[in-house]
Amino acid sequence: MEVDISKVKKVILKNGRPAAEATDPETGVKMFKILSAADAALL
Repeated sequence: MEVDISKVKKVILKNGRPAAEATDPETGVKMFKILSAADAALL
């Protein structure tokens, strides 16, 4: 499943780790991906 990059936002999880959050346009389900330090710098 692919989500448009403009719909992805960077968030900080409760444990302090950076993550990317997006919503599936078809089902409305929230998705999270834990990011590395390098990936977090790109967003």
